[in-house]
Amino acid sequence: LAGDWDGDGTDSVGYFENNTFYLATAGASPTIYTSFSFGPLGWSPVFGDWNGDLTDTIGLYNNGLWRLRNSNSTGSVDYGFSYGDLTGGWQPLAFDGDTNVLNRLFAATVPMPRVPVIPGPSLPIIPTDGAPDSQPPSVNDVPIEPTSLPSPVPTLEITLTLEPTDTVGEEVP
Repeated sequence: LAGDWDGDGTDSVGYFENNTFYLATAGASPTIYTSFSFGPLGWSPVFGDWNGDLTDTIGLYNNGLWRLRNSNSTGSVDYGFSYGDLTGGWQPLAFDGDTNVLNRLFAATVPMPRVPVIPGPSLPIIPTDGAPDSQPPSVNDVPIEPTSLPSPVPTLEITLTLEPTDTVGEEVP
């Protein structure tokens, strides 16, 4: 995980294991400044600036169910909603919070999915291992416009009309 956990304008590292978040301070020798449990086992961690306060906070995702917090601490869910494939075919992606979109998704069943780059400030990606003559990977791709995002799973609505019956199950005239 990487995010601006304390709102100082600098991303720092963290990790997630057995429903516990471990978030570190920024710097050459990061140290864990907070750890806390949130949510059930088996969910995937997500993070972002959900409320626009310039601090990244945590959340969890599992099969289209989202549980987000506005602080990096144990506590109740601040935002809970369903979005995506409830059978588990969607995967969350990171985005730059400058847009009004909470998440960008891609279908895990699509071969060779493209990862969009959302406009906004970011740090360059520079490989630390590999061939000495290798070039830094390109992260510039065509941005996905909000109109091309997948729509939420539609909800089926059924209206039932009940007819009166007598005590033995026959219709009353």
